[in-house]
Amino acid sequence: MSIAEVKEVLAAMAAEETSLHEVLGLAQRGLPLTGAEVDDASADWARTKAGELMAERGWDPGEDSPVVEALVGVLATVRSLGHPELASMVDRYADAAEEIAEADLDHVSRLASTESVVESAVVGTVFGDALLVVLRRLAQGGASSRRFE
Repeated sequence: MSIAEVKEVLAAMAAEETSLHEVLGLAQRGLPLTGAEVDDASADWARTKAGELMAERGWDPGEDSPVVEALVGVLATVRSLGHPELASMVDRYADAAEEIAEADLDHVSRLASTESVVESAVVGTVFGDALLVVLRRLAQGGASSRRFE
């Protein structure tokens, strides 16, 4: 997060009219995401897919969300590499992501102060992302062994 983004989060935390949901959104917005440059046709296709997914699940990240742009980038890149069928797995990934999000919020909702909730959410997101990558790869190895050996 940049200093300006940290200041924005701290100011939001101090403002009584700002909900915890809004503070967490500001904190998440400042975390780094992977970006990609893709052709317009792939980007348009990916925006449609992302829009459908978010509408079906009731997700409303707001306008100009970097998270949506990252999703569009991933989907568009997969399509431009000639593997648009991977997008058909997005619902299963979204199911898993919703379960993980609920676990994340179960954890932080037990914390006493707004400051501890936001700090834990940021640390949990950064290291939780890394943990998910490692666990996924371990699980892929186990699944591959069971299926293909």
